[in-house]
Amino acid sequence: MNIRIGEKAKNGLDRLKKAGRYTTLTSCLEDIVWFFERNKITPRDRINQELNEQLFRNSISERRSFEELKEFIKADSLSLRKRFGAIERDYFKNFAEKIDAVYSIVNKIPDDELSGYFRDVDGLFDSRNNMLIKLNEELEKSQLKNRSLEEKTQEYHRCLEAINKAVRLERTTVGNKIFIDLSKEEAEKLFYLIP
Repeated sequence: MNIRIGEKAKNGLDRLKKAGRYTTLTSCLEDIVWFFERNKITPRDRINQELNEQLFRNSISERRSFEELKEFIKADSLSLRKRFGAIERDYFKNFAEKIDAVYSIVNKIPDDELSGYFRDVDGLFDSRNNMLIKLNEELEKSQLKNRSLEEKTQEYHRCLEAINKAVRLERTTVGNKIFIDLSKEEAEKLFYLIP
């Protein structure tokens, strides 16, 4: 099919073909037709002007939404500040007043009475520390005594083992007799523990 078009239209189609990198004018014209059908517009519609108007309307709508958001955040921030102010008013100021009341009472007590009071408290700490020191000393003494008893017990065990090795049972005419075969030096080493 052949279509007659003017020189100006032919130049426009060639520019579109080149810009869109089409191989044939037929594929370029098919895409142009498809574009207009898909967007439900005609070539006589003012697309550029409507696009600008739509963008302008969108920017106004976005500004309005942004202003509403700012107002919401401002109101929420104000609510939060009021909440913290109420907490401070109800709790912290009363607490500060109580501390001031205690401070004023303490300031009314003469210094010599206060120092006596603190001296008594210091005395309690000193007596406690002294008691701890005494208990630690007694503990150390008892540990020393336990060590010495353990050493003595080990020494008794050593002596008994030595005696056990040196003991022998002999039959005599009188009956069974136990003999301990130790030299004088060995016996002295064993029996020094007897008080």
